[in-house]
Amino acid sequence: FEDNACVLVNERGEVRGSDIKGPVSREAAERWPRIAATAKQIV
Repeated sequence: FEDNACVLVNERGEVRGSDIKGPVSREAAERWPRIAATAKQIV
């Protein structure tokens, strides 16, 4: 990944935003399925 980035989630793991513009790692997608559902690309 070229940039540092973050995804804000609440205590239940729900994504606070409505769009993830950059790629999400496969490890993060496996740990947080709701982030994976919002991500446009998983690498």
